[in-house]
Amino acid sequence: MAEKKENQLWLRVATIQGIVYEDYVKFVQVKKHNGLMIINRNYSSVMEQLADGEIVVHEKSNKVVIDVKDSWLTVNDNRCNIYGTEAKIVGK
Repeated sequence: MAEKKENQLWLRVATIQGIVYEDYVKFVQVKKHNGLMIINRNYSSVMEQLADGEIVVHEKSNKVVIDVKDSWLTVNDNRCNIYGTEAKIVGK
């Protein structure tokens, strides 16, 4: 795992057979089109069952928005499970 410089915030997302791992996220906002929003501060665990494909993102902002369309999710402690066909990082 890369070292985190002081005051540096970034996000790394990489899928391996549908499992997404991320580190160094201070603020994650997951928003569904039906208005449901889940905010989890100091989130630094595992997100599972993202849409197929590989996503690698380096983000210096302390706010990351993940747009979940035609999907649903569950949150338990620091674990967020996303199910469905589409989930993407749309901006900061």
